[in-house]
Amino acid sequence: MEKKKKMTLSTKILIGLGLGVVVGLFFGEKCAWMSHVGYAFIKIMQMTILPYITISMIKGLGGLSLEQAKNLAVRGGVVILSLWAITLAMLLCVPFVFPELKNANFFQASSVAMPMEVNYYDLYIPSNPFSSLANSAVPAVVIFSMAVGIALITIEPKKHLMNNLITLNEAISKITKKLVSLSPIGVFAITANAAGTISPDELQRLQVYIITYVVCCLLLTFVVLPALISAITGYKYKDVIECVKDPLIAAFTLNNLFIVLPMLAESSKKIMEMNGRLNETNEELADVIIPISFNFPNLAKVMGLLFVLFAGWFVNTEVPFSSYPSFAVSGLLSSFGSSSLSIPFLLNSYEIPEDMYQLFMLSGIINSRFGILLASMHLVTLTLVSIRFMTEGFKITLIQLLKANIPSMCITLLAFISMNFYFSATIKNVDNKREVLSRLKVHTPVENKVHFEVPKLDADLDENLKARVMKRGYLRIGYRKANLPFTYLNKAGEVQGFDIQYAHELARNLKCKIEFIPFDRNNMAELLKNGSIDIAMSGLASLVIC
Repeated sequence: MEKKKKMTLSTKILIGLGLGVVVGLFFGEKCAWMSHVGYAFIKIMQMTILPYITISMIKGLGGLSLEQAKNLAVRGGVVILSLWAITLAMLLCVPFVFPELKNANFFQASSVAMPMEVNYYDLYIPSNPFSSLANSAVPAVVIFSMAVGIALITIEPKKHLMNNLITLNEAISKITKKLVSLSPIGVFAITANAAGTISPDELQRLQVYIITYVVCCLLLTFVVLPALISAITGYKYKDVIECVKDPLIAAFTLNNLFIVLPMLAESSKKIMEMNGRLNETNEELADVIIPISFNFPNLAKVMGLLFVLFAGWFVNTEVPFSSYPSFAVSGLLSSFGSSSLSIPFLLNSYEIPEDMYQLFMLSGIINSRFGILLASMHLVTLTLVSIRFMTEGFKITLIQLLKANIPSMCITLLAFISMNFYFSATIKNVDNKREVLSRLKVHTPVENKVHFEVPKLDADLDENLKARVMKRGYLRIGYRKANLPFTYLNKAGEVQGFDIQYAHELARNLKCKIEFIPFDRNNMAELLKNGSIDIAMSGLASLVIC
């Protein structure tokens, strides 16, 4: 009897996603409590991240020989920094693609709260590494880990320490795998909460991030990076794509970069072999560079920082242009850790609601596969270009680079313009304040009559105000026609506004009806004096200022 195939984690996550969407759409706002489950899941997933960063970086750098470290630091360092710079340049241009949103959030806490001042010394300098670990200051933790790893390169003996670090790393990986098994539950809770509480307009705006991320990943994977390889190494674009095709398909299907590392190394060797450059030295370098570079942020992680810029646009708390340099540095250093730590950290740094991270988790179900494509091509590019520089030196001219990369720059520009046109045409702008307020309704209104002009009324000032109101059965309330948000006429000809809610409460307590009579700054005093209106309710402080 054949054993039943065990359901894969990916299948379980997809089932959790589907069930979450169904439950969220069916129960709506009743699923809001599930945000607590999703938040707890995110916190649990963050448990092993900082220890993993520290241990893996110390182990990875400390295990290198001095010669390997020098060569890789100079040649490989230039390559990886260049790749990061290219990706960050594209990333920082993406906000120009976003359509303009007016009043994305009608009210934000940040509009009345003092902005939190970032302490860049504590953020980047690990004066107390334990404090940096405790406060999740990822850049400082990365710098400390790199310093320890580099120091270990020249220390002998270190075999026992390396073995202990490997054991610790395996233990943390084991914990992480167990925690990952909870993903279907976490994805279900996050999806149900999002599907139940997110508005159609917000869902429509989420596609902006998904589309821009996917397009940028595809551009870098199939246009920019292959063109860069071709310009520097002389390998044909067609050969590069042909050789990396299989590992890219495998990575996209399996959604796992680690599994395809050997395939990527073999593909790099195959490209060199096709061009007569494969020798023992280059083969060994390919086997060393890919595992080492795996411990550094790949371009998919760097491109993931796009979510922070998107989240700022989404809630109308955009990252200022003047903060782009610090954002790039903080984001790059944070990318040494997991996105489950770096994204919330950056959201918090720029006063963006941290619960936006749940949207990042949702979009990751689609985006992660395209990110894996980019990460795979990143490793191949880093390997081929680094080997070229390490064996033949920095022999490249600006003309070579421009000749190969001008077409890719034109394609990228065309893609960005197309996205901007698409978003401008399809993304519904958030209603302005007037339209938002015009849809507000008074809760439990009393019977009322609205006058659009001041009616002819008989003056009746013989009795006191309360007696007059009780006698006629109407409370005459003066209102201004367009004094948002206090009083205004909506499209249905109803008087609405914050003050009007109080007017209905007052009439209910007096057990009478309401007559709404318009006034302006010129006739208010006269109408009150002759008894045409009993009370004026229309943001009088603003009236006086006017």
